[in-house]
Amino acid sequence: MSSIWTLCLGRLEDDLSPQQFNTWIRPLHAVEESGRLKLLAPNRFVKDFVAKEMLGEVSRLASSFSRQPIDVEIEIGKEGADAEILARTHQADQTHWAPATRCCSR
Repeated sequence: MSSIWTLCLGRLEDDLSPQQFNTWIRPLHAVEESGRLKLLAPNRFVKDFVAKEMLGEVSRLASSFSRQPIDVEIEIGKEGADAEILARTHQADQTHWAPATRCCSR
C-alpha cells in the first residue's frame, strides 16, 4: 500500500511544472503518523512558500487519499531529527557569526 505522501507526490508531479515540483515539493520530507502528515522543509524559504501557496492543495490531496481526517502541517527540519532543536541550533549558529575585519591599518 502506498503512503499518503507518495500518492500526493504523484499527483503534484502531474499537476505542477517540473520547475515548480523540483523547487518546492521535491525538497520536502514527510513524516506520516496516525491522522497527521508533517512536511519537513529544508529551510524557511521553502517552508514559507509552500505554506502560503501550496499547503491547501497538499491538504486537499492528502484528505482525498486518506480514509480518516488528516492534519497536514509544515515546519523546518529533516526526517528523523527534531525540527525545534534544528531551528534553535541554526539560530545559535547565526548569533556567533561575525564579518571578517582588518586588524591592521596601512
